[in-house]
Amino acid sequence: MAASITRGQLVEREAFLQAVQAGDTLVIAAPFCIGLSEKDAAWFLGELSARGVAVIVNGDLVRLEPGADHSDMVRRVASALNVHHVRQAKRRAAKSK
Repeated sequence: MAASITRGQLVEREAFLQAVQAGDTLVIAAPFCIGLSEKDAAWFLGELSARGVAVIVNGDLVRLEPGADHSDMVRRVASALNVHHVRQAKRRAAKSK
């Protein structure tokens, strides 16, 4: 099993990383669900890849094999997070009027 840099704030995700095995496949509903930030998504996808875990995002629209370049997916995560933050800001602005 690959060595992990612990991210203690996300206890369930840490437990998941300890439980997965090479050859497993993780299905994720949307890029937004991969990480809390662009850096976090890159770390998580890297940890999965190092453990030999394939990742399917958006119902098999994207499949990341272990060792494959995941930089495009990290960019998608950053974009989804940006859209989310803009929506939140607009919602807060509308409430304050």
